[in-house]
Amino acid sequence: MRKPSHSGAWVRARCSNCGTVTVPVGRTALGSEAGDGAVCRVFCYCGAVTDVPVDDRTIELLVAAGAPTEAGKPITEHEIARFAAALDTCNIVEEARSGS
Repeated sequence: MRKPSHSGAWVRARCSNCGTVTVPVGRTALGSEAGDGAVCRVFCYCGAVTDVPVDDRTIELLVAAGAPTEAGKPITEHEIARFAAALDTCNIVEEARSGS
């Protein structure tokens, strides 16, 4: 693959379909795997997703470059409904006043 010609932050990864690819940071997401630590998910142009293990320094660089995090996913309607139901089960004002 030819090196991208315009400026910006890029990530290189090994795609199972395409081999080594270079994608813009916007085609990545920082996440975590249970027990495996942090990963950078690389979304290749072919549709494949590659998880690349990353250390703390790499995470800092990716965040500084604008890599999105999976924690930033939009809240679903179901999650909002569950939150509203939880609010209805207690008296927040009274709990705040009592210091509970």
